[in-house]
Amino acid sequence: PRMPQRVGNRALADPKVWQTIEVAVGYASDVAQVTQILCDAAAATPRVLKDPGPSAYLANFGADGLEFTLVVWIADPGAGLLSLKSQINVRILDGLRQAGVDIPYPQRVVHMK
Repeated sequence: PRMPQRVGNRALADPKVWQTIEVAVGYASDVAQVTQILCDAAAATPRVLKDPGPSAYLANFGADGLEFTLVVWIADPGAGLLSLKSQINVRILDGLRQAGVDIPYPQRVVHMK
């Protein structure tokens, strides 16, 4: 009789998962500066892995500003994702404010007849 072969689940051995955070800034913002602020904010967050490290991309030209996507890798998704995103977002907000980067809010025009 043939013996069953052992099947291993390699995914469980390496629980790394990635998360994204979307951030919009004003059109006059320096793309390289914003990218650095986003990556620095993520790197300063203890749960974010150093390898692979965080990366940020100019993802879209939005209606209200330049839209960036920050990608971070973590090894402990069971510890909660909302708290992680909150920690990173607080650091991003502080970094953008300290650098004087405009954080747009949607503006709408209402025409009265």
